[in-house]
Parts: sequence; structure tokens; C-alpha cells
Amino acid sequence: MKKKIFYSAAMVFLLTNSSHVILQAQETQPTQSDTIAQETARPSHTVTLKVKTNGIESTAGGNLESIDGVLSGIEGTPVKLKVTTNPGYRFVKYESYITDSGNSTDGLLPIENNTFDISDKIGNTTVYAVFESVVVDENVYFQDDFSSNNESVLSRYNLFGLSSENLVAQNGRLEIKAPGVSMLAPNIDSTIEETEHVGYQIRCNLQQIDEIKPWNTFRIAFKEASDGTVYVVEFNGQKVFIKKLDKWNAPNNTGDILAGPHHLELGGTEHQLAITVKGAVVSVTDHEKPIISYTSEDNWGQASPKVAFIPVSQRSTALSHLEILKTKSSKELRLIMRLDGNENPDAYPGIITGSSPQVQVGDILNIVATPKTGYRFEGFRDSQGQLLDLANYQVTENGEESLVFYADFTTSTEQVREAKTFYIDSQAGQDDQNGESEKTAWKSLSRLKDMQLVPGDTVLFKRGSRFVGKDAALRFKGSGSAEAPILIAAYGEGERPLFEGQGQVEDVVSLYNQEYITIESLAITNLDANYETSFGLNANNNREKNLRGVRVVARDFGIVHDITLRDLHIHDVNGRLNAKWNGGIFFDANGTVGEGTPTKYDGILVENNILERVDRSGIKLVGSTWANQSAKNNPNVPINWYPSTNVVVRGNRIDKAGGDAITVRDTDGALIEYNVVSDSRYQNTGYNAGIWPFQASNSVIQYNEVFRTHGVQDGQGLDTDHASSNSVVQYNYSHDNEGGFMLIMNGFEHTAPTIRYNISQNDKDKTFEFARGTPAGTAIYNNTIYSDSKLVGRGGIIDLPNTKAGTGNRDAFFFNNVFYFVEGEEMYVKQSDALAYLDKFHFYNNAYVGVTPPEQESKPITSQIDFNAIGSGPTDNQTMLATAGKYLTGQLDGYKLPSNSGLVAAGVTKEEALAHFYQKLGVSKQVDFAASGSASLSPVEVFELALTTNSVDAIQRIYPQIEGVVYNTDFFGNSIENVALSVGAAQYTAITSDNESSPSTDEQVNTDNTPTQSEQQKTLVDDNTGIRLHLYGQDAQEGVKMAVSSVESVELPSDSSLHLPHDLYEIDVFLENGEKLQLQHKMLVELPIRKDNTVSKAIVLLATDNNYIEEELKFNVLDGYAQFEATCFSQYGLVYDQQQGSSKEEKNSSTTKAGQTGNKKTLPKTGEGIGLVSILIGMVGVFLLMLSGLGLKNLRRKK
Repeated sequence: MKKKIFYSAAMVFLLTNSSHVILQAQETQPTQSDTIAQETARPSHTVTLKVKTNGIESTAGGNLESIDGVLSGIEGTPVKLKVTTNPGYRFVKYESYITDSGNSTDGLLPIENNTFDISDKIGNTTVYAVFESVVVDENVYFQDDFSSNNESVLSRYNLFGLSSENLVAQNGRLEIKAPGVSMLAPNIDSTIEETEHVGYQIRCNLQQIDEIKPWNTFRIAFKEASDGTVYVVEFNGQKVFIKKLDKWNAPNNTGDILAGPHHLELGGTEHQLAITVKGAVVSVTDHEKPIISYTSEDNWGQASPKVAFIPVSQRSTALSHLEILKTKSSKELRLIMRLDGNENPDAYPGIITGSSPQVQVGDILNIVATPKTGYRFEGFRDSQGQLLDLANYQVTENGEESLVFYADFTTSTEQVREAKTFYIDSQAGQDDQNGESEKTAWKSLSRLKDMQLVPGDTVLFKRGSRFVGKDAALRFKGSGSAEAPILIAAYGEGERPLFEGQGQVEDVVSLYNQEYITIESLAITNLDANYETSFGLNANNNREKNLRGVRVVARDFGIVHDITLRDLHIHDVNGRLNAKWNGGIFFDANGTVGEGTPTKYDGILVENNILERVDRSGIKLVGSTWANQSAKNNPNVPINWYPSTNVVVRGNRIDKAGGDAITVRDTDGALIEYNVVSDSRYQNTGYNAGIWPFQASNSVIQYNEVFRTHGVQDGQGLDTDHASSNSVVQYNYSHDNEGGFMLIMNGFEHTAPTIRYNISQNDKDKTFEFARGTPAGTAIYNNTIYSDSKLVGRGGIIDLPNTKAGTGNRDAFFFNNVFYFVEGEEMYVKQSDALAYLDKFHFYNNAYVGVTPPEQESKPITSQIDFNAIGSGPTDNQTMLATAGKYLTGQLDGYKLPSNSGLVAAGVTKEEALAHFYQKLGVSKQVDFAASGSASLSPVEVFELALTTNSVDAIQRIYPQIEGVVYNTDFFGNSIENVALSVGAAQYTAITSDNESSPSTDEQVNTDNTPTQSEQQKTLVDDNTGIRLHLYGQDAQEGVKMAVSSVESVELPSDSSLHLPHDLYEIDVFLENGEKLQLQHKMLVELPIRKDNTVSKAIVLLATDNNYIEEELKFNVLDGYAQFEATCFSQYGLVYDQQQGSSKEEKNSSTTKAGQTGNKKTLPKTGEGIGLVSILIGMVGVFLLMLSGLGLKNLRRKK
């Protein structure tokens, strides 16, 4: 009874303390309703409007103004713009900048329908209207963008029944408020030409405005006869016809129907119409899709081209983007590659330029083919095998609708010469030597630039060499092969060879349409003395000149294979701050979509490089025309998805990047790991973060350390950005970043980011920022977030700014996280939109210190939130090794859990969390994203799939499958499979004592699922039983052997565990000389579990005189084994539940495979004193637990 009474008292004491903490929090924290009711002063920002013409600041092209005069306001204030274009110019686009710094807003200020909202993220804003001179085009009869003033616009038309009272030209469209049947006819200066091969086209955008009605007749005339007969395309609100009218002002519902009706609703949605007339045929398309067509049997009689716009109903319509064009007969051009006679090979054997899918009669083709390394071009042929010169081929009208040509390549085994090694020594070399030995080295790069390197060539630069200015431009021709790549490297002793651009070259090292190349062990700098060179905080003043260290470009190449950049030291590049593609390392895949060859990289490795003081960016790859996922981001490129693959950025050190440190974009399955990033956004560049993917699918960002990112725009250590899908951010250590821990962007299509098992220490301003909304399928779990000071600035854990500029607000889910803050922290940023969208944030089973659990939390944990020493992680790192993964040597052990922490075994599984969220939202699973092929879809396709269902469905179930990436461990590498999960980033394991560090783990789980110890270790396996024993340090000697025997049950007291089903073994280890090993360190024991049995406890029998004492051990279950620590050789066993099928979530229980039994023996009879000893041992254990609760053993909270 004493044991029970004492234990209960201890429990009451602990619960009382916990209650005290909760009550204290309630007394000091305002309720959420109070928070919502509070008025927060919001800053006001100004708007400046300017004009650019032909690239310079000038009002020659036109004017820009605010319609209602609004040029300042708080976040959310709309600003409506009006553009006026001067004759001879056209309005191109808007550009926006941060007024205070002059830097671009980087697409974070969308201007749609000539309107934008003032934003706290941008602050004071400058908007430019950009104009350019109109280039005279002989194929354009008439063009109007309706951006001039009303009087200038109307002077270009003949009006019938209309006046300036009915017509308003503003913001790029003509608003027609018709009084009834009336006409607007463009004044065309030249006669519209019609011949056998030449026609004309009317292009315009048309829509209803103001009050939308189902019936609204509007006609566009395209032919008129001398007797007044007109041919029109008629829209009546619901349908479209082609009609013949006896006069232009014929009443509604009259005329001969020549074609139609076809369904087309002329409502509030804008239609992009094209009416094409060629000979006897007229055809109509909407958004390039065919709608209706008609062929005149009499070729329109005596009618001539006539263009007029005829409103019939008393409705309001808007006309925009009007063009009347000359058209020629066109043909589809199909150019098919053949390799060794086989069509459309997987490999692209050559580069073809000048090809276009559509060509016009009379055009001269200028198509050229260049073979890649390892191939030979045999020529272009037609379908009859006739050789053709497509560089000078003229398209003729031969009655065929398409042209089909073949580009024939053959595999070449010939090599121009044998591979060689070339040497370059800027101090002792001579350019008139052959360069093929150290003694006959070249002096400069001039010989290299003129050479065609072949597969297997090596170019070595003497260490200590220096190349300056234009002479530092490293260029060469040729590619390697998969079997024989080209290597550019260094030889000799001393400092890396230095390539010092001095601002005289844009790119110091450049590759163009080359593959299978490795560049390593070089030093690269590009410092222009005409700009600030100090690299002080926010000191760079270059906003004009592009400067880079390394740039790799491919165009119309197909697939570029295997580019490796390794062990480079790139430093002191003071590139242009208002263009991101300046600074360290950059990859591009360029081309014209629809005309060129789709191009991407397969195999980029950027590893173990040092980048210091590079403006504006550290590493950016890949900028691709072939992977555009947002019309808002790049309106001039069609939506398409041909991403680069096998991209790895690993083990790099990046210090003081002016803006972003590492960005991967236009990629599928990119891996960013083990990088150390400090002091990013060191210049006042605008919106930058440490590491992030953009417009990318299936990216993994892991084992990185990111710290001291500057500023709060954005200023976070990590980010998952726009137009991405299925990103995973895991196992990272983020600390001391001024803008916070995690940014999640939702301005463009974004779905299913997962943030798991990270540690954030003392990140500032705001912890999680959901900029412009919350993506569907956002899952944030098992992260430990700690701050020793209250968040100021935005001031809150969750920030949700500028939601109106995004793609919507879907549900975000948080579970098993630890939020550990000082008292009084805010869960939500008050001045953001978060308080208006509280129903979009869902919390389950999170732990809270210093912050009141949000009302959306279903299962808060508020007591016994104990760590070994939370907040004790390092604040700096001067090495190349990230404080994460395989490089952990105890630096973050303060974030591990003591055995008495309330977070131990308190976690919920992901499956449990998903089930809870389904229930909470009142929905069920509708779409299986994995079965739908989400991993292989583009970000836009994943986003559209998410629109069809609830946000829980969109949470990733199967993470990106990337070689070497695992998802079955916690932050420290401990397995999280088949165990009772802990809350936070650290999974509690019995391997770690409360006061000692566990062995650090590698990034991979070993085949035997035991931790890899940095010191010497040895694993012994008994073949008969399957028992595994792990020895460490001095115990891991050569020649040691394990002896195991299975022990049969013996006579024991009635309360012994061994009366239940069990396995019991005697374990010893002997040296080579036969002596028993004397343990110097703890060992790790792994006992196999019987098939279809559930372990209830692990025990050791300790010998005392003639008796044995049974003692229970803490254990984990890993892949069919019970794992525990031991300090001596003795009898160890597993006791099983009599009732099978116990819940997986029971603490320290699992159902796994069984081991085999070996020889058996009987123990001596056990004495009667075991019960008293067990009670005494139990009382001592509870007493220690009570002391733990008092905080004498472990820190409950850092003061």
C-alpha cells in the first residue's frame, strides 16, 4: 500500500504544478475573442506612378494615373490605374518596385484589371506603365489597344448611331453603351488584299459589361456588297451564327442563317475571337479553339472585305485588343528526328534551330542541324528520301496541308583524337607550347577558347595562377560523354587558380549547349570597382550591370546531361541587385515554346562549394522557358512542364548572399541537403529567403543549417514557394533568422507542402508566414519551435498577409509540434488576415509553452513539456558541416527528451491525425492523390486536382522518391517506425539516458536499424536466436564472440512476469583468450520478438547470492526487435501479453516477427525476498521521477 500511496501523491503533486502553469497562462493571455476585438494600428503606404518609354523613364509613350486619385492607404486599399497611350506607341505592361530600395517587387504585387491592393509586404510602392514604339508591320492593316484618350480613339472610326456619350476608351478597352442598332467601323488606310493564298483576319476580345443579360445581340461584319448586303458573325448572348443581311442595320432576328447556331455565351467572360477569311471560307475561333465556319458556294458574290462592329441590343459591351491582319496560307511543319533510322529516339542526337510548327506559303525556311558529341548529321530528307537544303527551302502551295521532313543522325564511334590532359600556368606557361605537360603548359586561356575538347579531355590550371579581366573568361567548346566526361580542375600546390573578372565580363565561367562536364577546384570573383566593393550590410549600389561567377545555358538542345560544379570558391561578386540572376551559380534552359526544341537538364550536381559575398543570389537553377506554370509569373510563355531532373545541391557553404542563398526552380525531384547558409539577404534586395523551391515538383530540402537571414522581406530561413507541389522540408536546423522560420507562398498555384521534423531556434518576427493564402494539403508536424524572446515586428507565430492576391485559402494542418515561447506570445499576427480565416487552421495534439493554445486546437498538451536543455543549440557555425544529420555530434542534444517528459509516447500517427482532420471538417476521402499520379503531374495539374476535393485529401501520403532520401526517422536519425511516437522533432529512445548523449546517426538507416556511432563499434549476431549485440568504444575489440543460450522458465513467486508467455536468454561475450569481456561502456541489446505476439515488457534477471531479481527495462521496438541498453552480461527476456492484438499505439508495444529458440537450461530456485526488493526499487524510481518533476534533473523551461 505504501508504494501505491506514495506514487499517487507524486502524481497529484505533478498535476498540481501542471495546473498552476495552465492557470498562470490563462491569467496572462487575452482570449482569442479579445484579440479579434482589439484595434491594431496599421501603417499607411504611398504609391508613386511613373512612365517608361522604350526602356527609359519618359512620358513620350503615354501617361499613367489613378482613376479615383488614391495614392496612399493601409494594406488592402485598392488602387485603380488608368493608362493613356500616345500615337505611335503601345502600352506593354506594368512594372512595380519597392520605393524605399528601388528593387523589384519580384511578382509579389499582381496588377490585374488595372487594379492592385496596397500591401504591408511591399510598403511604399512605385508603379511604371511601360510603353514602346509601334513597329510598322506590313501585315497589319489596323491595330488599336484603346489606351489613348477618348477623342484620339474615336477619331479612327466611322460612327453610325453612336457618339462619345456611348463610347468610352479607358484601361485598354472600348466600352460601348449602345442605344440600339448602331455601327463602329475602323478607318483602314490601305485596301485589304485578297488573292488565292492571301486572306485577312479580324482579332479582338469581346465581353458584356455592366448588367449582364442572357440576350445581347452583337455583330461583326467581314464582307459587304455594293448593294448593301453584309456578311456577319452574330452573337445573340447564347449562340453564334454566320448570317447574310440585306443591310448593316437590319433588325434583330432577321437575315439568312448560313451556319449555326453554335453555343457560345456572350456574358461577362472575355472571349478572344479570331475571324479568318480566306477565299470562300470564313472560320471563327475563341481562345484559338474552332467555333464555327462556312464556305460560300459563290465565293461571296461581289462582296468585298468590310470590317465593322454592330451592336444591336441596348446592352453594354467591351471591345479590346483589336487587330486586322493580312494572312497567308499556312502549313503545319513536322520535323522528325531519326537516329540510325529509328524515329523519335529517346536521346536528342543533335540541335535543330529555326524550326516552327506553322509556316506560311512563300516563307524561306532557315533550319539548321548540329550534331552532338557522339553523333553525325547525315542531312534533311523528305518522305521520299530526297536530300533537302532546309536552310534555303521556300514553302510553296502544293496542295498539301502539312510538310514532313526528317533530320537523319547516325551514331558515331569515331573520335577526332585521343583524349588528352592540357595544362595552363599563368606564371610559367607559354602559349606557343603544346600545353600537354606541366613543362609545356600554356600561359593564358586563348588557346583553350579556340579548341574543340573531346570526351575524356582534362584541363588543369596551376594552383596559384591568376587570370584577370577579360582574360579570366573561361570558355571552351565540346562536350564529354557518359563514359568519358570532360574535367576542368587544378594541379600543383597552393591556392586555387583564380579567375578574377573585375566586372569586365558578365559571366566568368560559361558553358553553352555542353554536357558531361565537371568543373572543380577553382576560385572565381567578379568585382566591379565602379560600384561599392565593401559588401557591408545593405551597401551594394549596383542596379545596372549583370555580374555572375558561373552560368550554364542550354537552348534547343534537348536533354543536357551531367554538369558537376564542385569545390569552387566563388566570392566578391557585386552584381545587380534588382535582378535575381546575378551573383554565384546559375543554370538556364532557354528557347521559344512552340518553335524550338524542348530543353532540360538531367543530372546537375553542385556540391562542396564555398560562396561568399555574392550579389544578388547564391545558387539558382534552373531558369527554364520550358517549365512555366503561371501566366501571372510569365505571361509571354505558354503554360508547359518539361522540368529538369536529378538536380542535387549538397554540402555547400554560402555566406552573405545579397538575396537568396539557394533556389531550385523548374525542377522535378530536386534535392537540397547538408548546406550551411548564413547571412542571406545581406543587401537590401527586397523579398528573399535562405533556401527554397519555386515552380518545382517533388523537392526535398533536408539536413541544412540556415541562420541569420536578414530583414523581414521575407527574411526566413526556409521557404516553399509559388507554383510548386509535393515539397518536403525536413531535418533542418533553422535559427536566428530575422524574418522567421518558414515561408509558404500561395500567390500562384501551390499544393501539398510538408514541413516535418525540423528544429527552429530563436527565429524572429513571425514563425510561419502564409503569404497570399494557404495551399491545400499543407501539413506541418513534429517540429520543435523555440524562442527565448517574444516575437516582435509582425509579432506572432502564424502570419497570413495579403490573401486577396493569392489563389485562395485552403486548410492547413498542424500536429505533434512543440511551440515553446516566452509567456504572452501571440499565436496569430493581429495585423494580418489570419484572424479572418481562423477556420482554415487546424491543430491536433500540439504542445504549447508560453502561448495559449488556439481555439482550433483539438488536443492541446500544456504540461510536462520537458527537454534535456531546450534552446541550447549553437548560434553560429564557421564550418562546412551543417548542424544536422550525419554531422550531429551532440550539438542539439538539448532538444532530446528525458524519459519523464510528457512528450514521450504522446504523439499521434499521421494516419490518426488525418482521420481526425477528416472528422473535424466533416468530410471523407474523395480523391486518392497517389493513385491519381500526383507525383508525376505538373504543379498546375496537382493544384487543379486539389480543387476537386477537400484539403485533407491533398496532404502527401507518399513522399518524393529520391535516391538516398528517407522519411522513417526523427531529426536525430532515430527510427519512428513501429514505435509510440513522441511530440516534437525528437523521438525518445531508450538508447539515450537522461544525462548522456546518444550516438549521432547517419542520414540513412542502416540495414540492421541501429544507430551509427561516430566512435568505434562492433555488432555481434547469434545465428541460432537472431539476437544482436552492439558494442562501443573499447568494448568493440577484434575477436570477441557472443555466447547465447535460451533459458526455460523456472519456479518463481506468483507475481513474477515470467509466469506470462516469455523468451529468456543468457548472454555473455568472451575475448579471444577465453576470458569474459568486462564492459567499459553501455551496450545495445536487440532481442527478436515472437511472431504474432505483443511485447508487454523487457526484463533483466540480476543475480544476488543464490537468487535473481527481476528488473524492468525501457525499450523500443524496431523492425521485429525489442531494443534496450544494458551495462552487464546477464539473463535478458521479453514478456508477451496473453491477450493478443493490442493497439499499436500502446506505449512500448508492437506486433513483429519472432526469433528462434536454442539450447535450454534451468535456473536455481528463486528466493522469497524478491517482492520486497522490487517494491524498494520501485519507490526509489518514483522518488527520482518526483525530483524530475521539480526540475532538479531536467530543465522544464529556460528562464
